[in-house]
Amino acid sequence: MTNPVSPNGALITNQIKRYDKTEDGVPRLKVFLNWIYDIVSTHGLPRDTYSVGFKDIASGTIILTSQKNHHSWTIRDISKTGNPTLIFNSTVGRESSLIVQERQSWPNPYWIFEPEVDKDDETKQIPIYLPGSYAGFRYWRPVEFLKQSEKLIPGYDEEQHLVGVGKWKTMAQQSLAKVPETVDQVVIRLLKDACSDFKQRVDAVTEAEEFKKKLAADLAAGKTAEESEYISELLADSNRPSDNRCMTYKSFDQFSTPSRDKRLIDSIILARAYFSYGMKRYGVRAFAPSNLVIYKSMFPLIDRSAREEAEADQNNVRSNFCNLNIPEVGFLNLARYKRRVFSNQFTSNPNDSYTGRFGYPKTNKDLAETCPAYDLTKKSYDLNQIEEDMAKEVLTSSVAH
Repeated sequence: MTNPVSPNGALITNQIKRYDKTEDGVPRLKVFLNWIYDIVSTHGLPRDTYSVGFKDIASGTIILTSQKNHHSWTIRDISKTGNPTLIFNSTVGRESSLIVQERQSWPNPYWIFEPEVDKDDETKQIPIYLPGSYAGFRYWRPVEFLKQSEKLIPGYDEEQHLVGVGKWKTMAQQSLAKVPETVDQVVIRLLKDACSDFKQRVDAVTEAEEFKKKLAADLAAGKTAEESEYISELLADSNRPSDNRCMTYKSFDQFSTPSRDKRLIDSIILARAYFSYGMKRYGVRAFAPSNLVIYKSMFPLIDRSAREEAEADQNNVRSNFCNLNIPEVGFLNLARYKRRVFSNQFTSNPNDSYTGRFGYPKTNKDLAETCPAYDLTKKSYDLNQIEEDMAKEVLTSSVAH
């Protein structure tokens, strides 16, 4: 692979001499892997992969986002209906689990190809959805092409950057599907993905809480930077907040969840859009009775807009679907959390505690109003706009044809 921190694009191979003086065997392997884990990230993937066409998507294909979102998924396999099983590890900080996570839907292409912000002028945006872009479907370069232009690689294809970002996901599914997917299959798949996102959000908030607890414990114990990596990181930031309960910019960037929360909102509203389409076109006969119970608990007022539903929903839903036990607050099912999300009764700010993060009344542990927010969580989620975008996606899908 390409060394991502090398200014001249040097390769990492078994010929490097960096660890020749380290004891052979497992000890050398360990220090090598620690080095790899420290320097390798999605930032280096464009130089190690190349753009492929829809027909060449297969197990091992990478989906890479813009550098702004710095995320990737690996396709493990493709279902008969043309949907992927994606594996990934959405790490937050050093407390992150090494367990590989999964989802069974294509990610939102508008997030994959979200324009970059000009580093010299934040008011300017740099488009990413264009031929030659590094974002999108990519496969691993043969060794002999690691230092060459990706356009020279056999199989290089710009098709995915020419169909239009709005059709990107539909084209991928239709190119790979062997059998059609029913509207019922789509809705339950999307809600299972939303449940997975909900679980991962609980894990992310837990990681933030563990980080804050360990930092506070080391501060209380009077540990030095040499004795504590948490203290070391805190002191390394010359612009750190005066209140040590507040996260530094680096920690805030690691533990805030605006993009994760947007993906959860997208999954739920897209599921709602498909359910609404199915009810209008086919009625209840389009859905399995057991699934219909779930859908009606999630979307009790499907004849209204998402915003109107959020305002009228009484938040008293009893449902066993995706019912999670959240530390310090108790059980919360996805249907109830969805109402809080739609009503903007939650926060992506890691300075808040479990209560504030999941829409419960805030306590003195919630510090979003006290600590700097670094503009990272100041995102508004326009339900009307998201719903409009998702309705358009439904109409371009195979379900609508």
